[in-house]
Amino acid sequence: MKDIIFKQIDILRDEVKWWRNMFLITISTLIGGIVSFSQNKLELNFVEAIVGVFLIIGFIYSILKLKLVQKEQ
Repeated sequence: MKDIIFKQIDILRDEVKWWRNMFLITISTLIGGIVSFSQNKLELNFVEAIVGVFLIIGFIYSILKLKLVQKEQ
């Protein structure tokens, strides 16, 4: 029984680590896009706006999923 619980905890830790990495990736991508846009190195067009929306949705989803996994852990 102990081994099963420890395996589940390890799986949850790996999942928390993965979601934290996703959170950091989306944060760094959004910050990079904002800095590039502020320095006029990036032109805002429709495709980039759609990508930004998906990044924000991914950011919110990763936060919610991370909280859920940490609570489960």
